[in-house]
Amino acid sequence: MSSRGKQETEKLKKNIEDQLNRLLNQLQDLEELKEDLDQDEYESTKNETIEQMKEFQTSLKKMLSGNMTLVDEFGMVQLFLRFEFFTPITKI
Repeated sequence: MSSRGKQETEKLKKNIEDQLNRLLNQLQDLEELKEDLDQDEYESTKNETIEQMKEFQTSLKKMLSGNMTLVDEFGMVQLFLRFEFFTPITKI
C-alpha cells in the first residue's frame, strides 16, 4: 500500500517538474523569438504564459497545504518558481 502512494507521489512530482520546465521553456523561447514577433503577439503570449505560471503556483500552494508529506519535495519547486517568476529572463 505504501509503495503505491510512493509511486503516485513520484508521478505527481515528475508532472509538476515537467509543467514547471514547460512554462520556463515557453518564456525562454518567447524571449528568443521576440524579434520575430510583433509587439502585440509577444505581449499577449507573454501575458498568457505568466498567467499560466500564476495558476501553476496557486495549484502548487493548494497541494502543499493539503498534503504535508509533499511539502519537503515540492517546497523547493515553489521557491524556484517564485525566484524564476520575479527574475527577468536574460539572453545567454
